[in-house]
Amino acid sequence: MKVIIVGCTHAGTIAATEIMKNHPETELTIYERKDNFSFLSCGISLYLEGKVQRLEDMFYSSPQELREMGAEVRDNHDVLKIDAIHHQIQVANMTNGDIFTDTYDKLIMTTGSSVLVPPLFGIDNSRVLLCKNYQQAQAIYSAAKEYHNIAIIGAGYAGVEFAEALSETGHHVSMFQSRKQVLNNYVDDNMSEWAVNLLRDHNVDIHLEHEVTAFTGD
Repeated sequence: MKVIIVGCTHAGTIAATEIMKNHPETELTIYERKDNFSFLSCGISLYLEGKVQRLEDMFYSSPQELREMGAEVRDNHDVLKIDAIHHQIQVANMTNGDIFTDTYDKLIMTTGSSVLVPPLFGIDNSRVLLCKNYQQAQAIYSAAKEYHNIAIIGAGYAGVEFAEALSETGHHVSMFQSRKQVLNNYVDDNMSEWAVNLLRDHNVDIHLEHEVTAFTGD
């Protein structure tokens, strides 16, 4: 049995581990477009606050670990096309530009999610940062060392955690949320109000029902 995993997210890492543990005879190949995987993005706020000293500690697996289990790991490889009829994929080697095809008996898609980027004016400004992966976390940490005033757009789990973490490191944090409450997809009004009060106790300026329409300035 030849199995290909596209995207080594948490799901991909666990799938690969379970396959090699329970079916070690499997010919398993993993394609991942980044040069790292198994990054615990939920721990970024701990790193920003200083509770985790090394961002590298947020990885719980490695390509070498999966290779030792018998998997073939190809990082810096981007899957361009999938031919489900003929069980083929087209892959680009992002290091040298080579494009090739590979075949499979079973295909596992674990490409994960991505940050929703609104089409706002100035979104491409170098001081507007997204936060999802290892590289973006590094960029935010570097920016936080240089700048004191930080604006956070969105008050979901990540936004609330970052606001608390950065306020604890002495930054002036402003949070903008288009809805009337924080954590609106997760908690009721009473719990949201409690969270707002906690954030304000941490000196976070919260602007509810304020929608950001553009980013300006250098």
